[in-house]
Amino acid sequence: FAISEDGYLLTNYHVIAGKTPSQLSEISVILSSGEEVKASVVRFNKMRDLALLKIENKFDKPFKLSKIKTFEKLLDVYALGTPKSIELGQTVSLGLISNERKVNNINMLQLSISINSGNSGGPLYDKNGVLHGVVTSKLVGYATEGVGFAIPSYLIQDYLNISFK
Repeated sequence: FAISEDGYLLTNYHVIAGKTPSQLSEISVILSSGEEVKASVVRFNKMRDLALLKIENKFDKPFKLSKIKTFEKLLDVYALGTPKSIELGQTVSLGLISNERKVNNINMLQLSISINSGNSGGPLYDKNGVLHGVVTSKLVGYATEGVGFAIPSYLIQDYLNISFK
């Protein structure tokens, strides 16, 4: 998803990772218009599961990154993604932020929301379009449903060592 008007995108590292740990996949991005464009990796943080990409495109309404924690427990949030196939692109799921937790010593937002593999790297935002996180994973297993996790957006600039004017 876009975080600047001039073509910078954010996703998870595991979305762009290649078949071997030292290799990144060749990356193309499918825009909401259906157009497929090549993307370059600007930087990534494998440990925090984040990647910054750049494409040659302009965006009218990118998500804004902030270093301020803007969420609260039980906030209604939306996850945007492409579960299972490209035909389901731009699917929106509604849920709640349950809490902020430490998972393996990494801050994560615990979500009560329907998350699928195609939600990885997608935005987690509220009804006002405020970005609160990047969807990264969910719990899977017997008798487990609707427990997902997102990287809090207020930490992204530090995790990727980027800044905005």
